[in-house]
Amino acid sequence: MTGFSRGLLTDLAREYDIPIAGFQGRQPRVTIERSWLFEQYVVHRRPLPDLAREQGMSRSNMARWARVHSIPLRRSGGASHHAARRTTELAVHLPAILRNGLTSPFAWQRMRNFAASWSFPSMHEAARALNINRSTLVNQINQLEADLGQPLLERATRGRVMKLTSFGKRVVTAINKIPDEEMTRP
Repeated sequence: MTGFSRGLLTDLAREYDIPIAGFQGRQPRVTIERSWLFEQYVVHRRPLPDLAREQGMSRSNMARWARVHSIPLRRSGGASHHAARRTTELAVHLPAILRNGLTSPFAWQRMRNFAASWSFPSMHEAARALNINRSTLVNQINQLEADLGQPLLERATRGRVMKLTSFGKRVVTAINKIPDEEMTRP
């Protein structure tokens, strides 16, 4: 309102011992527990800005806590989308090894394509058999690996075919335990 920067006015107020309304110095650091954040953000689907406001912090700081606790973030604007809500609801009933991979409505498609492609000698042949572009399949599997936090495949190289990692074997086993009607839903 005065045309001067907030920092200059704060420095002048301190210099002349003028109390600043609402200023109490540095705010105490808030620790966000994983269980609370998971419950509010994943189970109840509350948006990060609401949670941040409730805890007296910025949205980016709340997002940092989600990353610290390995809670995958939703894309902006998708929290109320029916498919996103359904994906999260179903994730609670699936094997724990798959839950972090169900971060979006397209996660089912990524899992279906991974489960169908791992037995091929290369991504190129798997993509051809699935009738999708090779780069699309590679991106889907890379995203699934990022969501799950570990590599699923040892990629094919000259003279060596693509094969599952030990973690990838556990993921395929868990995917195969899901009833077909669940995996074919959007």
